[in-house]
Amino acid sequence: MRRKEGEKMRLITVHLPIAYINALRSLVRIGLYPNVSEAIRVAIRDFIHKEMSRVNESYSGISRGRNDLFLS
Repeated sequence: MRRKEGEKMRLITVHLPIAYINALRSLVRIGLYPNVSEAIRVAIRDFIHKEMSRVNESYSGISRGRNDLFLS
């Protein structure tokens, strides 16, 4: 996941089940992601895109094709 130059990030604390942490570490170990933090960022980005698509389809008040609600 490429971030825009100078893009600021904030640290948050999340409690996850051990099984999730082990699965994330496995993804890093096999080389799909450089680290667990990046795997989590990608998962959250994809989740937001999916949910915002559902919102855009469900509510006519949000104009179609408008992508400024999405994170890149």
